[in-house]
Amino acid sequence: MKFDHIGFIVKNGKKVTDFFDAMLGKADWKINDYTFTQDCMIVGNAFVIRTYNAIIGGDLLEIIEPLEGDDSYFMQCVENSVGGMHHLAYAFTDNDTCDEKVEELKAKGYVVIHASERVKGHKTYYLSLPEGSPAIELKV
Repeated sequence: MKFDHIGFIVKNGKKVTDFFDAMLGKADWKINDYTFTQDCMIVGNAFVIRTYNAIIGGDLLEIIEPLEGDDSYFMQCVENSVGGMHHLAYAFTDNDTCDEKVEELKAKGYVVIHASERVKGHKTYYLSLPEGSPAIELKV
């Protein structure tokens, strides 16, 4: 397991990237739209997001802007708060090791709040404590 990125969920990704650029200097943002159909969802509902990714200060920042999926996890995040820092992400080299870590955290009281496998063999889980905490993303 290795640290991968810091994730933010926001209503307007362009405004947030403009803010980071103004504060920290112009970054090379990579912008992509992703569709998660219900077929690839393990926990949660289908959605579409736009991501903005850039290396800032040596670390990868991921800005997630929900575009579609009113009852999706990501849309609920921005509707129920002002958005902001959401998760720390850790990457694994294989699904078995990732799944083992998910089970270990669940045994410690963490709850899987969102999970998908958009690309076969590349699972992504978001976990949080029931009383609320920044999420942890575990991915392959």
